[in-house]
Amino acid sequence: MNWPLIYNISLVLNILSAGGIFLFLIFTATIRDRGARAFILFSFGVAQWALFFFLAQVTNDPTLALKFFTFAKIGLVLVSSSFLDFALIYAEPVLNRSFNWIRWPVYGLGVILIGCFTSDTFFNTEIMFMNGGPIPYISFWATQTPGIIFKIYVTYFFSLFTTGIVFWMWVRQKVEKAKRLQVDYVLWPSIIAAIGGGSQYLFYYGIYFPPIGSYFIPAFVIGIFYSITKFHLFNLKVVTAELFIFGIWALLGAQVFLSGGSENLIPSVLVFVLSIVFGLFSLRSIVNEVRQKDQLADLNLNLEAKVAEQTK
Repeated sequence: MNWPLIYNISLVLNILSAGGIFLFLIFTATIRDRGARAFILFSFGVAQWALFFFLAQVTNDPTLALKFFTFAKIGLVLVSSSFLDFALIYAEPVLNRSFNWIRWPVYGLGVILIGCFTSDTFFNTEIMFMNGGPIPYISFWATQTPGIIFKIYVTYFFSLFTTGIVFWMWVRQKVEKAKRLQVDYVLWPSIIAAIGGGSQYLFYYGIYFPPIGSYFIPAFVIGIFYSITKFHLFNLKVVTAELFIFGIWALLGAQVFLSGGSENLIPSVLVFVLSIVFGLFSLRSIVNEVRQKDQLADLNLNLEAKVAEQTK
């Protein structure tokens, strides 16, 4: 069985799912919403990690592959910190307390870790990784780490995910029964995704097994999408349009990937880029139309009350 190919396909699925949600929230969510901002950062981190991990697997230059591999870790710093922030944002009103004393040190340490990975990537400081190469089941992996700073990063990643899941469980116990189902659609996919992504850290310690865990990471996509359709968190017309456009992007992106070094590569890339540009303009037009209709509907529903209030 071609396990490196299977792993690369899982990375592509993560790019498409997380990247799709990132674009979805950019066009539909209110940027002033702290929860939306945290989840935008979370989905961007997953997409960034998967993209550069994929590049590390397909390049033939070991030095460049190590740079891609190292830079991808920045995405995982964003994923773990924003996941905890996402949990804290929804826990604060339920538990009636502020958790800034947790949030700010977490982001502060995250900035330091991002600086270490950036230094490794662009200045070859070898703070995090020293070299890499093929391992069982995977084309490229960092095979040697310098030690203590990388261990701090691993502790950071797992402790933040664990703390975030604990907070979601705490919130689940505090909210009324009718709202627990909404929490479940975030909680359980998050646990599955954390297990799938976290299992790959065993590779650093010489414990190798087929990399099927990366297929668990898009589980949160299913939970969020079901929440959207179940609880009508977003306009269904926008969801349908975005899924259609994302499907076109996926097909054209696959065509670029399958073109390889053939003479069809440049035309395929141009068509893919043009589809992204026109797709983004179409999404913006649809979102604006839906927003205007919602505002008009709200005005019609509340017009009588507003007139009475102004008359008084």
